[in-house]
Amino acid sequence: MIFKSLNFIILAVVLYFVLKKPLREFFASRSATIRLAVSDAEKIYAQAASQHDAVNQKLANLEAEAAQLIKTLKEEGELERSRLIDSARMLATKIKDDSKKMAEVELKKAKEELRQTAIGIAFELAQNKIREELKTEDREKLNEGFIDRMRRLH
Repeated sequence: MIFKSLNFIILAVVLYFVLKKPLREFFASRSATIRLAVSDAEKIYAQAASQHDAVNQKLANLEAEAAQLIKTLKEEGELERSRLIDSARMLATKIKDDSKKMAEVELKKAKEELRQTAIGIAFELAQNKIREELKTEDREKLNEGFIDRMRRLH
């Protein structure tokens, strides 16, 4: 058993001296690779965290902007509604006024036409009555009176 132990110790010492430099280089290289990978991962993580914060900020702003936009649109809608109502009221008032004026004009026209018709009918009735009641002698007297007046004027 001592022989086996001695062989093992010799093998371990030989392996130590033979593999010392390549193992040190391997582990140094591996350590550097891992450090570089960790450094890259930290940079990528920092960028992702920064982008995440920016996106969260945009989302927060987006909600506020959306609320502000909705508020603004509601206010503009109310203003437009008020303008439309005022415009409709003004138009309705104008239509009423124009209708009144047109009705007054039409009423005046109708009254004038009625007056002219009444005058025409009264004139015809008066003519017919005078014709019926006026005798030939009366006509001659009227004609003579008219002629005398005309002579005096000239």
